[in-house]
Amino acid sequence: MTTKAIHRIAPEASLAGSHATPASDPPHPVPAPRAAASSGQRCARALTGLVVVAIGLAACAAPQQQAQRDGQARPDAADEVIEFEPTLIRVTPSAGDSPRVVTLQVRGLFDEGNAYLAAGDYPRAIDRYQLILDTFDDPQWRRMTLYNLGLVHEELGDHETAASHYVQVIDGWPTSRDAADALFRLAECYVQLEAAHLVPPLLRRVLNRSDIRHLDRVEAHLRMGMAYLEQRRFAEAEDAFRAVVSINDAQRLAEGSDGAARGDRADRALPGHHIMVAQAQYSLGRIYHELFSEIRMLLPLERYRRDLRDKQQLFEQAREAYLATVYSGNAYWAPAAGMMIGRLYEDFYLDVLASEVPEDFGALEHEIYFEELRAFIAPGLDRALNMYEHALAMGYRMNTDQRWLDETLAGIHRVRDYLAAPERWDEEHELIVRNQHPRSGRRTEGLVFRDEVD
Repeated sequence: MTTKAIHRIAPEASLAGSHATPASDPPHPVPAPRAAASSGQRCARALTGLVVVAIGLAACAAPQQQAQRDGQARPDAADEVIEFEPTLIRVTPSAGDSPRVVTLQVRGLFDEGNAYLAAGDYPRAIDRYQLILDTFDDPQWRRMTLYNLGLVHEELGDHETAASHYVQVIDGWPTSRDAADALFRLAECYVQLEAAHLVPPLLRRVLNRSDIRHLDRVEAHLRMGMAYLEQRRFAEAEDAFRAVVSINDAQRLAEGSDGAARGDRADRALPGHHIMVAQAQYSLGRIYHELFSEIRMLLPLERYRRDLRDKQQLFEQAREAYLATVYSGNAYWAPAAGMMIGRLYEDFYLDVLASEVPEDFGALEHEIYFEELRAFIAPGLDRALNMYEHALAMGYRMNTDQRWLDETLAGIHRVRDYLAAPERWDEEHELIVRNQHPRSGRRTEGLVFRDEVD
């Protein structure tokens, strides 16, 4: 399971929302391009003559000019700094008497590329950004342009090309703020390219930066946890998700009651309903749920008792993490967690039903065994249905993502149809007697139990 519910927004961007978006499941909002001050003009690429005026930005150590009045410099007058951004003047011979002169300003091209990116016109955005790279050498504009080109190619689904742009930012300006953002975006590209094993080293680079902010630290641990979860490295994933919660709790304690009024927002503790905190809680539930589903109820009796004890413990851990997510009140993850509690009860019912049956049972013993077992575990399925219904109501009330509404409705119909058709249960019994799970809680269907006993 890959969850993609978190999204890195470039600094200086005009935010349309939070970091929210997945893993590896949830929605992925359009990356916000870097904000710039003005819009540019479209210009032809072909030229036969060039005159370049590159009196740069202050950040690029532009030369300064002292203003003079009446031809005399006044000793007590403050210097007036006149700064020009990189500009290209293209002179193209024409059929008439005067050549055609076109002026390209880097900020205008950058603004125009951003506007196209925001509008979803990706070919034109690429055209503007590429023109900047082909024309101007200013390192600041090249850095920002490479980053935004990565965003464009991510939106086009070309994660390999996007990754190459982010790598250029990271390698070319390793200490810049853009490099930190590019590390997050590169991590997302690796997940999409099914290379989750490359993600943790990237995020450790983020955590080792001297300029790391609280928000960065939380997101790095969350993304690292998702990468480990994708690889089914559950112990490391659990540590990462718990770090998200503990780091944020420690920051809240450090701030005290008036902490929200001080400092940069990116350095403040996140509220409990923040999407990253809620996702960490939800993902802890998913870890315990996965481990819970891997336990098969096997004979002999001593093994069966141990399996049941371990399964019950993981059930409680998963339910506790899902409930913490529900109580967070996050509109995306709370209904998802409610739905997963329903599935947890449903899985427990089916897993216990699919316990290994003694080999010496005959037809009559099988009939009595399944009748008694179903009566004993029936409340679990009733609770599953109840939780699905509550999760659906919560989802509608919170206007959650349609995906969770659809999955919750599917769970309700699945349990209701199952309870309404007991005549089909005999087919399940036959599968279970043959040591097959009728509907496995794991990814692989038809698990053969006895072959898995050490």
